[in-house]
Amino acid sequence: MKAALSESTIVQVGDVLAVTRIVHVMYDRAVADPTLRPFFEDRSVAWLKSDFRDFLVQQLGGPRLYGKHALDRVHAGMGIRKVHFDRFLDLLIEVFREAGVGEEAAVEVRAVLAELESHVVSESD
Repeated sequence: MKAALSESTIVQVGDVLAVTRIVHVMYDRAVADPTLRPFFEDRSVAWLKSDFRDFLVQQLGGPRLYGKHALDRVHAGMGIRKVHFDRFLDLLIEVFREAGVGEEAAVEVRAVLAELESHVVSESD
């Protein structure tokens, strides 16, 4: 069953500015995280923040800019394993909680993003 976000979750997360703040904090942590740091070397973190913000806004009900095939292409050959995907989601949800998003809403967001694992993870543990 496809996970969907409730209207209350979208309201709790906030507008594009709130999502932008969440994404900036999360990426700053991801770049410093020993498990994730290698994926950000030689990449424009500013561009990644902007791109992920747009993607996250889409997942929260905003304009559709990205399809699953785009996720496949962007992440192909990066060697992202489940442990990396899970760590990225852990950091994101941690920042959501710190931003005042309720537990139920954070769990909903994680469930929606977790459904995209097969489009990001290219190797199993």
